[in-house]
Amino acid sequence: MVDTQPVEPTPASANERIAFLVDVDNTLVDNDSAKEEIDRKMRLVLGDVETERFWEVYETVRSETGRVAVPQALVEYLRDLPPGTDPAAALDQHMALADALIGVPYANYVYPGAIDSLARLRKVGRVAILTEGDPAFQATKVARAHLADAVEGYVFVCPDKSAYLREVAAIFPADRMVLVEDKARNIDLAREIFTDLGVPFSGIFVRQGKYAAATAPDWHGAELTVESIGELAGMTPEAIVAALRSSIAPNEA
Repeated sequence: MVDTQPVEPTPASANERIAFLVDVDNTLVDNDSAKEEIDRKMRLVLGDVETERFWEVYETVRSETGRVAVPQALVEYLRDLPPGTDPAAALDQHMALADALIGVPYANYVYPGAIDSLARLRKVGRVAILTEGDPAFQATKVARAHLADAVEGYVFVCPDKSAYLREVAAIFPADRMVLVEDKARNIDLAREIFTDLGVPFSGIFVRQGKYAAATAPDWHGAELTVESIGELAGMTPEAIVAALRSSIAPNEA
């Protein structure tokens, strides 16, 4: 059983109550590699042509909804099976495809040091997972990755982070909010929202995965940048707090 999350300021945070909102995909979990496993399993079930069609449907749904919506993509894919598909074979295929999508052992894809880093952040303040996507699919991913226990079940799943940050801040309040994230744009948006709310904000940019790799080299909009989530486990709580309270130049934010 994990220790109770600190509600009051910790020794490291002095007189400031700090709350961390930690992303999942490519921050705690190597989602790029997990998606590659899904693709391999799908090709065994569907073959190359139908697998490519599924991903086309997936991207169309993502473009239309603005979020990853795996169950919805599956629904849309199954609506347009090849002519003459045997119903019994279609059901077998559906079962195997669903298992390929939701049965991924996400615990195998948790980045090295991720759980230890969550424990280190809890020496500084409260920690919650904040992830976006389909509520059912993303919640299953978090559960299968065994991440919920590391934050005492404080898991927030929403379709769009930026649209729900005010609600999250209301239910998980602090003197300083911190977003731990691999997407620079999400850090920029969070800074705007929390500044508008009058709540001090800091960003921790985790330079992992394809979105972080695509970030402009001259973007320095986070108070702390790490090359991997596991780096946080090697920092002292005091060093983390000092970084969060550092200033970034106006042209860097």
